[in-house]
Amino acid sequence: MALSPLRRAYRGLRLRLPQPWSVAVGRIAYLPKLAAGDAATRREFTEELLIERLLATGDDLEHVGAGLSERVVEVPWAMRALPDEATARILDAGTAFAPVVYKRLLVRLPQAVELVDLADPDLPMLRSHVADLRSLPFESGSFDVAMCVSTLEHVGMDNEQYGVSGGGRGDVAALAELGRVARRVILTVPAGGDADLGSHVQYAPSTLRRLVSEAGLRVLRFDVFAHNARDGWTLAPEDAVAACHYGVGSVAAAAVICAELAGD
Repeated sequence: MALSPLRRAYRGLRLRLPQPWSVAVGRIAYLPKLAAGDAATRREFTEELLIERLLATGDDLEHVGAGLSERVVEVPWAMRALPDEATARILDAGTAFAPVVYKRLLVRLPQAVELVDLADPDLPMLRSHVADLRSLPFESGSFDVAMCVSTLEHVGMDNEQYGVSGGGRGDVAALAELGRVARRVILTVPAGGDADLGSHVQYAPSTLRRLVSEAGLRVLRFDVFAHNARDGWTLAPEDAVAACHYGVGSVAAAAVICAELAGD
């Protein structure tokens, strides 16, 4: 995923500048789309500011982000689950196509962070590896935490839109590998009824729990959030999201599972 020098310079500013200057640079770069009323671009900047505000204030993640994507709950949830120790080693799996706000947060972490993806994450500030999550090039126990935010559902699926190959559904194998190389795994995936959506899958909470067990891991924490137009994102019982479906009543996932896992 090689970037042009101009694009690299732009992204460098976005990643390094404090807020609100980072978003200001982004809005200038995307002014034609914003002026044309592009809803996705406007929403991305709104989500970025909300995510960073939630992390700065520690505010509750319930009743936030009406009309916004699951990023506004899954990213703060995942970041809050990280250890405080600056000596902790963190692996982020699936960084290449993550939103800018997520990459901004990664490069600002005090811990040692490494990245792995099938496509080159191309973040010069952090050490990157190009590898399949089903066969990671690390020794067992190399990391304290492995983060896998909105990535597991794509493993082995039709990823032509990202320029990488599929090879057949591989979520259990990927979970097992993440659990092998890290003591804890922080995971988020779209939730609802089980569904194959081509480029990714959607998980029923009971199905994800079963796959976690098949991968030899155990659940430490398991939160389910669902979206509605009035209240935004709210915690939901696991058995209450069966009717949720990707893109129905939401801009992306209609429900999301945020889980913390560990090996047996």
